[in-house]
Amino acid sequence: MAAPAGDNVQLTDGEERAISSYFGFDCLYDHQRKVISDTLLSKDVFLSTKTSSGKSLCYQSIPVVYQHRQLPVIVLVISPLLSIMEEQVHLLRAMGFTATVIGKDPKENNDIKTGKYSFLYTNPETVLKDDEWREVLMTEVYRKTVRLIVVDEAHTVTQWGTSSTEEVFREWFGRLGELRSLLPGIPMLAITATATNINRRKIKQKLCMMNSIDYTESPDRNNISLFVSEIPHAKPLEEVFGWLVTAAKQNSCPRTVVFCKSIGDTAKVYGMFVRELAGCHREIVNMYHSCTLPNIKEKIRANMNDIDGSLQILICTNAAGMGVDFKGVQSVVNYGPPQELDTLIQQLGRAGRDGSQSLHILFYKNNK
Repeated sequence: MAAPAGDNVQLTDGEERAISSYFGFDCLYDHQRKVISDTLLSKDVFLSTKTSSGKSLCYQSIPVVYQHRQLPVIVLVISPLLSIMEEQVHLLRAMGFTATVIGKDPKENNDIKTGKYSFLYTNPETVLKDDEWREVLMTEVYRKTVRLIVVDEAHTVTQWGTSSTEEVFREWFGRLGELRSLLPGIPMLAITATATNINRRKIKQKLCMMNSIDYTESPDRNNISLFVSEIPHAKPLEEVFGWLVTAAKQNSCPRTVVFCKSIGDTAKVYGMFVRELAGCHREIVNMYHSCTLPNIKEKIRANMNDIDGSLQILICTNAAGMGVDFKGVQSVVNYGPPQELDTLIQQLGRAGRDGSQSLHILFYKNNK
């Protein structure tokens, strides 16, 4: 099936000016201009650039282009976590776009099915496993109006959707290539801040992106100083994090995110800080993981998105490591290395997003 009418026309100077005006900046970065142009030419694109490089704008700008062309548009965004979707929808609505999460509010279902939203966020389970929404994607409205499929946090395709040794965490991530048969001819944009060459090939294979154009850069961040420290097996947590506890008690603690490998470790580290900071310092620390109640997650994200928020130390799993833009984070600590190098790079990239000099520490245990 051919791409919808109006595609296969590259980005014009007038459309670039319209994007710049809408989002309030002088001009596009070079990689943004190329990615937008390539997707408008119905080409698949794999974008792997460092955090804070403006990756999201590459798809957020698509409705501006099609509005400029006076054509209907839907951008379908596949995202791994509801918290990411809700944050993005809130941002896009504030900018005047129509955006929602598929299936979150049944009252919106009819408007979704008739193509009333420019941005639709969802997860693989909703659009592939649920027959109702799978059939919606095959309707004439969607095949004529969807201009771009976006796979955000694309490293989850292989990290969550495949496994050679154990049960797959979320198998439908590994089956996202099925979207190509539901929406034939529609270009796909895969986005991640971290993907090794091997993982990039695996992701593209799963997404059926055999002839994609790749834009990649080193994830190196010159403003983040990296340190690795071995922890003796029996060393108490109070000693491991003593420097951070002391800084917190002295009201000189930089905003810090501590990533743990499991919910159990998160609870142990959080419990230690609560004990050590009993009293007036208690409000500066919290924990965040997949089992945290949704209303608590929202309060934590709102606080961390405020440069003047009270939270200074967040103990968390990787549930807080993707698609977030916590403000003022100057230190990131990994209490144990994650299984994937891509995950480590993703997590340490939470630091210094404003360009300020920042710190990353990786703690590891030698069990010998």
